[in-house]
Amino acid sequence: MRLQRMIFWKRSGASAEPMAPTQERRDPPTSTGTSPEVSRESARVIPLPHATRPNESGTPAPSPEAPQLSTPKPGGLLCVHEFSEFFSQNYFGFGRYSGSRFKSEEALTAELASLVARFQNIAATLIERRRVRQDQLRSEGLALGSLSPSMAQRLRLADEQMQREIDVLLEQIDLAEKRRGWVLDALNRYRLGFDRGLREALEYELLIGHEQ
Repeated sequence: MRLQRMIFWKRSGASAEPMAPTQERRDPPTSTGTSPEVSRESARVIPLPHATRPNESGTPAPSPEAPQLSTPKPGGLLCVHEFSEFFSQNYFGFGRYSGSRFKSEEALTAELASLVARFQNIAATLIERRRVRQDQLRSEGLALGSLSPSMAQRLRLADEQMQREIDVLLEQIDLAEKRRGWVLDALNRYRLGFDRGLREALEYELLIGHEQ
């Protein structure tokens, strides 16, 4: 009986052993940084199109593929090729050379008359060209008839524009004969150059005369 009690005590003691205290389950500490997936996702920066990127002034920069608008050039008869070439000449240099070489009023008068004649010839050529265009416009207007009133109106407006330019050119031809109008700029430059060349030539001759 005593033996049985001892065996029972041992068994009950074994079953009555205090269980080891269970550790409190804690979630793994959350990292304050961004996870690799999130960091990679946030690092994916989608570049804006070049056309929407603002420049330093804050306005959208033009796209390189977009066509750039050219700055409009002034129009008018003075911008036609013949007149542009005429007025782009170095008349001051021409006059300076003539003044230093010829040294006479007759030479200056002849050169100025030559410039006037060149200008008038250019104007006459442009007039003839516009009269040919007028004939074409009027012929097209007659052939069109009443098929398209809007197109006929456009042809009439173009004809009127040609006539206005012809009137201006005729006026400039008359003014050039009087040393006025558009040609006056070229004449003044030539005269200034002639006077400079004449003065320099005379000063050089005086200097050479004093040295001798």
